[in-house]
Parts: sequence; structure tokens; C-alpha cells
Amino acid sequence: GAFTTPSSGDTTSGDNLFAPVNCSGTTNTGFGNELLFNYTAAATGQLHIEAAPNGADIVLYARALCAGDATGDTMLDCADDPQDGAATEIIDIGVLQDQTVTIFVDSWQPCNEGPYALTSTFTPAICGDGLPTLPETCDDSNVLAGDGCSDSCQVELDFYCNNAIPLAHALTAFLMAV
Repeated sequence: GAFTTPSSGDTTSGDNLFAPVNCSGTTNTGFGNELLFNYTAAATGQLHIEAAPNGADIVLYARALCAGDATGDTMLDCADDPQDGAATEIIDIGVLQDQTVTIFVDSWQPCNEGPYALTSTFTPAICGDGLPTLPETCDDSNVLAGDGCSDSCQVELDFYCNNAIPLAHALTAFLMAV
């Protein structure tokens, strides 16, 4: 990846250029300064990132496109736990080999900026090892297609649709009064 962890920073020294984001679906957050990190995956797998504040109230999120809108497919994951300045924010994202994602460490409000420690771990996705690792959606310990989990460890919805339990109706006779 492009950033070394553990790393530390201070949102006080960041910029306030990006619009607030909506992590919870109800409340916008990230109104203060942010610092950005780029991570380029050496392999396909799961990137786990933790940002531990030291008195700052931070928001941690990742985007597939840095300057893209922070909604839909651009926003990969977002964490803004209790807004008390003590909660470690954690995100897990699936990345493809050579994919670059932008990690944002943002402050909840301008008055909540401050220092934090940033750590990350990367777990390669090995299809067929029995351990579902993002971006895998399943891993059934084999690389055979047609059994509900494809040879690239993606759920095969057609398998489940084609093997759905049939629902039968008993015929009911209706008598009509004349």
C-alpha cells in the first residue's frame, strides 16, 4: 500500500475541502478538516483500517474515487461511532489487485480536530481456502462453480433460485350458493 502504518496525524493540519458524508444514513458528519491517504492494493483482499483518536472526534471513511460523490458505489465504507472523541473508528473494505482507494480521516466538526493514530492490515483473499475474505462473498473450500459459490468465490444466486423449495397448493372446492 501507499501509506505506512502505524501512522499518526492531526486533523488540525488538514484541509476542509470535501463535503460532509453520511455514515449512518441519518446524520451528516465530517464538517471539519480532513487528511487523505491513498492505498494501492498489491493483491485482491481485505483492507482493515483503524483510526484511534487522542481527544479528537474523527470520522474514518474510504472512497473508490477520491473526488467522487461520497454516495453510492464511490463510498466503500464509513465509520463514525459515538461522537465523544474516544471511539476508535474501524472500516473493512474489499480491494482488487492494483486498485487505489482513498482513506479519509476527517473531523466531525471544526472544533473537534486533533491527533489520531492510524493502523491498517491487509489480508489477501485466497479463493478456496474456506475463509471468506472481502471482496469474496463466499468461500466453500473449493473452486467449483455451480454449487452456490462460484470459482471466483462469489455467491451464485441462480443456484439458490433454481433450488428453491417448491410451494404447492391444495385444491379447494368452492360451492356457490344459487
